[in-house]
Amino acid sequence: MNAFTGKTVVQAVASEDYQSIPDGKYLMIQCTSVGLHEGDGMPFDFGDAFYAMAKAGVDLIYNPAQTPFLKEMAKLGVPAVNGLKMLLYQGILAYELWNDLTVSETLTDNVYLALQDAIYGKKRGDNIVLIGYMGAGKTTVGKALAKKLGYEFIDTDLYIEAQEGMTIPDIFEKKGEAYFRALETDVIRKLREKTHCVIATGGGLPLRKENSDLLKEVGTVYYLMADADTTYARVKHCTNRPLLQCDDPYAKIQAMMKERGPVYARACHIRVRTDHGTLEEVMDEIK
Repeated sequence: MNAFTGKTVVQAVASEDYQSIPDGKYLMIQCTSVGLHEGDGMPFDFGDAFYAMAKAGVDLIYNPAQTPFLKEMAKLGVPAVNGLKMLLYQGILAYELWNDLTVSETLTDNVYLALQDAIYGKKRGDNIVLIGYMGAGKTTVGKALAKKLGYEFIDTDLYIEAQEGMTIPDIFEKKGEAYFRALETDVIRKLREKTHCVIATGGGLPLRKENSDLLKEVGTVYYLMADADTTYARVKHCTNRPLLQCDDPYAKIQAMMKERGPVYARACHIRVRTDHGTLEEVMDEIK
C-alpha cells in the first residue's frame, strides 16, 4: 500500500506497543479468528479508549453475525460491519472479470439477502416495503404490485392523514415536522403486525435510524431509485409536497437526494431503479 500511494499510509505496530499509536480516527479491521467461537473475548484487550479511536470498523468474520469486536463498536456508537458483504463482492468481482459482464445492484442485493437468510435465518415479515425519495414511484409501483400479488396496499402518508384527520401539509404547518416524524414511527410499529401487504413509505420516514431498523422487521425493504431529472419531471406540478415549496425545487431535489441517498441505501435490503424500463419490468425486480 505504501509503494502504491508513494507515502507511508500503513505502518506495522506490535500489539504491546499499541499505546504508541497517535490519537486520531482510524478504520479498524479485525483480521484474526477470535470471535468465531462462543465465549471468545476481544482479540486484544486494549480498553474502550483505544477502540473509541475507530471511525468505522470491519470484522472479517461473518459467522456469527455479531462478534465481540462488533459488539464493542456498537457499544461505542461506531458504525461497523462483518465480512459477509466483502466475501460476496470478492465472488462478484471475479465473476465480472472472468465473464466480461456487470452484475446489477439489484441482483447483488438479492444474493446478499439470500446469504443472510441462509446463514442467520430470516428475521422479517412477509410484507414488501418501498422506500425512496418523492417521485421514485413508491405509490405507482406499490399499487400495481399489490394488485398483481393480491396484497393489501398501504401508503403511510395516507394512513397518517386518516388517523389525524388532516393532510400532511396541514400537519407540517400546524404541528411541525418533528410531530409528523413521530407519527411515522408509531405507524411502523403498528405495521409489524400486518402480513401480505405492500407498504409505500413517506420519503423522510427512513431517515430516523429507529424507523429504518423497524422497517426491516416489517418486511423486505426495496429502495426505489430515480435520477434528479426524472424525479423533477414527475413532481414539478405537485402542490402537496411541503418540502418543495421553495424558489428552486430542482436544486432542492438535487440537494436532498445527495443527502438522503446513502441513508436510503443503508435502510434497504434491495435497490431497484425506476427511471429505466416499464412498470412491469420494475415489478419483476421486486420478488
